[in-house]
Amino acid sequence: MAVVSVLRGQVVAGGEPIGRARQGLHLGFRQDGEYIDPAILYSIVRHAVLVPVPEDA
Repeated sequence: MAVVSVLRGQVVAGGEPIGRARQGLHLGFRQDGEYIDPAILYSIVRHAVLVPVPEDA
C-alpha cells in the first residue's frame, strides 16, 4: 500500500477506502495468523469490487 488509511483492528464499512495501492495490487488475507487463499472468499462474497478513489479524496 502506498497509503494506509485505517488502523489495525479498525472496523470499516463496505465501500469505505482502506488505503491507496501502488501499481500492481496483490491481496492477501490471514485467519488466525495463517494466510488463506483470497479466491475462497469469492464463493462467499459474490461481487467484491475495487473502486478507484479520486486523487483529491
